[in-house]
Amino acid sequence: MPTQKDEENGMPQEVVKLYFGFTLRKLKVFLSLVLLSITEILGYSAIATFFPVVAANKGLSPGEIGLVFASYSISGIFAALVAGTILVKIGTKFCVLSGMFFNAGALICFGFLDQTALTPFYVLSIASRGLMGFGCNLAYTAMYAIIFSEFEDRSITVVGMSETLVSIGGMIGPLV
Repeated sequence: MPTQKDEENGMPQEVVKLYFGFTLRKLKVFLSLVLLSITEILGYSAIATFFPVVAANKGLSPGEIGLVFASYSISGIFAALVAGTILVKIGTKFCVLSGMFFNAGALICFGFLDQTALTPFYVLSIASRGLMGFGCNLAYTAMYAIIFSEFEDRSITVVGMSETLVSIGGMIGPLV
């Protein structure tokens, strides 16, 4: 009786499915999603320890600081809506990479905000956090699409693992 071959490398599936029941290709996709889950949330949580102090020293009120933090979620809602409509046109891989690019660029810009005056600091903080939220949610929306297309039979398990890793990234962020 012939064995079924894996499309990627022609090896029998019994040999390939050694890693948590995943094929080698699915394992690579899963490890990429692990890195995405942890690193994307690091930027969100890393600034929580120092930004309120820096913003208060710049002269922002607690309400203004709250608005800076809220801009992440507000733009994230918009990103999820946009990603849901354009995902099939531009592809999941492009959405993940562009979301990571937006998030990384916004984090770099956020690092230089302490060099600005009060009004530009406030406006650029909102814009930077908004871009972080847009990028992160663009990447996460595409990540869930990848999970449900690649891991049809175990998608709920992979989503659960991904959410666990997001929580771990959220805990590591303030420590960094």
